[in-house]
Amino acid sequence: MELLRVVISSIFLLGINTVSYANEFKLVFAEYKPYSWVDDRGEVVGIEIDILKEAIHNRMRVPVSFQVLPWARAQMLVKQGEADAFVAFPSEKRKLYTKASKETVTTWGVSIFSTTKGRNVKELSKISEIAGLKSYTLGSMIGNGWAKQNLAGMNVTWVPKMEQLIKLVASGRIEALPDSPIVVKFYMRELGLEDEIIELNNLISTTLHLCIGIKSNYLDMLPQFDETLREMASDGTLEKVLSKYE
Repeated sequence: MELLRVVISSIFLLGINTVSYANEFKLVFAEYKPYSWVDDRGEVVGIEIDILKEAIHNRMRVPVSFQVLPWARAQMLVKQGEADAFVAFPSEKRKLYTKASKETVTTWGVSIFSTTKGRNVKELSKISEIAGLKSYTLGSMIGNGWAKQNLAGMNVTWVPKMEQLIKLVASGRIEALPDSPIVVKFYMRELGLEDEIIELNNLISTTLHLCIGIKSNYLDMLPQFDETLREMASDGTLEKVLSKYE
């Protein structure tokens, strides 16, 4: 009888795990090229998608779905339990409703970019903190939360698309662009302006992690995900993904 009870309990627990992992692991992202965006075919693509698809779908054998949404909405869906996870810096606010991976999915930072022909390149190259940009004309995208908070009160030209910013820097119409080096360099290559713009000092560098909502059935997946990312770092997969976008 005891053996029968153990067998029945094991089957019951297996059934629970099967049900909880039967649904797709729903990942939500912002439109933030080249980290994540929707291409001309309507598919969600980018650095984060390549890494997570390889880790979660290909190696961990968990069904996944990817959706690009306004960033505030994406985070709210995870908070409410309507989506499972996003990739971000695990801030104190996000820690209230998510648990983050120990391993890094990718990185984010802010560097100063300027036209190679700018008369202030030498002075700009000496700046090591955001406050040093106050006396310059800057540029940023509308909706950039970091810029809205950190460039408040400065002379900022706000535009809706990154392509516009890159062209403004190349033409010298704005003296400095403080933004993600991964993002800016990607657009520089797309626009053929690599020789027109120079990257100066890096002001900020941080790591981005998989943040799974505490209401998700996949919360116990984090240790396996961390181990999978370590394997991908060790076998060169992460480096290969990043090189694809460089």
